[in-house]
Formats: sequence, C-alpha cells, structure tokens
Amino acid sequence: MILREDNSRPYVLETTWDRVGHVLRLPPQKILVPAVVSAWVLVAVFWHPTLLVALFVGVIMQYFIEYIMHRFLYHADAPEEVDNRFRWLYQSHWGHHDFPNNPNLWGGTDMVFVPVVAACFFIVEWAILAVVGVSQSWLYAYVAVFGASLATYITYEWAHVTAHAAGRKNWLERYITQMHAHHHFHNFDTNYHVNAGGILVDKTFGTAYSRERHVRMGNIRTMGLDPDDARLIQLREEFADKYNITSADRQKAMA
Repeated sequence: MILREDNSRPYVLETTWDRVGHVLRLPPQKILVPAVVSAWVLVAVFWHPTLLVALFVGVIMQYFIEYIMHRFLYHADAPEEVDNRFRWLYQSHWGHHDFPNNPNLWGGTDMVFVPVVAACFFIVEWAILAVVGVSQSWLYAYVAVFGASLATYITYEWAHVTAHAAGRKNWLERYITQMHAHHHFHNFDTNYHVNAGGILVDKTFGTAYSRERHVRMGNIRTMGLDPDDARLIQLREEFADKYNITSADRQKAMA
C-alpha cells in the first residue's frame, strides 16, 4: 500500500518508465506477465501467418471487454444498502472516482480476478474453435486471450496510471490524460475507454465526450450520489486502512 498524508494532491510518477514500472509491480502482473510471455513463446514455436488473425481478434476483443465492463459493471446503479456487491463496486471502481488521486484505488490490485476471467474466455474460445473444426484450436485461443487480450489489458493499466499520475508526459500520454479527465471531472457517462485508440469504441456506442452535448455533472466524484450519503461514509470508513483513505480525505469527500 502507498501511504500518503494528503490524497487530494496528484501522485507523481515522473517519467513514462516510472509509470511502466508502477504497473509491472502491481500484484496481478505476477500472473499476467508470465502468461503473456508464454503465449508469445508459442507464437514463435508454432509460427504461422494465421496467428496474426488470433492476435488481432484478441486485441479487438479486449477493447470491447474493457468498455462493456466499465460501462455496465463498474458503473452499475448503487445498491440501496451497503452489501457485498456495493463493497465490491466501491473497491473496484466507485472508490477510485471518490478519490481519483489515491494510487491505491487506481485498480490492478486484485490478484486473481483478471486471470480467472481470462481463463474463462480461453475455455469458451477454445470450445467454439474446436466445435467449428479449427485445427490446433487451443493454440489460437491461447494466443488470442493470453498473447493479445492480456497484453492489451496491461497497456490499459499503464494508460490508466498515466492518466492519473503527475509527471512529464509525451503527446500520447497528454491525450490519454485529457480524454480520461472528461470521464472523471465532466461527465462519467462518457469516455469509458482509457487505452489509446479506445475513443473509437466510445464513438461507436455514442458515449464519446462532446463539449457541445455534455454538461458537467453534479456530484461528479460520487457518481451522482450526495457526497455525504451514509453508504459512502460507511464504505470510506470500512476501507480506510486497506486503501489509506485518511481522515482528512474522508472529511474533504463529504464537502
């Protein structure tokens, strides 16, 4: 856990490589990076031009998965009371909106969630390819899911860290930061995608931010709830020690 006295200030990761290093130190990468490397080893061993199709499908699949999960899962309506579902939502995403400068809430902390989801997609894709009669269906499914989708997910984590961390940024990093700032500080029903190029997915579904069409939402950091909503107060206190949500942070969040 990263300990800070004041999470209202931006967290500094000065260079691109500092941000890459931050992402690679997140717990899930202990599983994800070896999985990605193993898939690319298989690409080298079993190389065939059709594997490019599997890689392309894996990247596209991940872009749409990120969008769908962010829009329909992480931005689901708040439960009426603090239950396990709301606790999961707060840890997964709502807390990040509540405290966008707290690096402990930027995501990438659940060791097994992403690998388990990836394994499920691998099994489903393998089964589909086997049923339609694709030779070496396991290879194409493995390359698509672990070689492309997971690799794209890791770049998403980098993009998300880049969007929130302070530091020197190149033109692409500044663009990513600006696009994601619209989601956090103008209208959280827009720009669900974070990864570079993801705005094309938002444009496809009509959720790309537009200054002309989207006004700044009220209670933007609390996903439309009152900042002093009893449910949010309870969750901030419950997870204070786990995510270093300080007393000062909690007081400011209610303002």
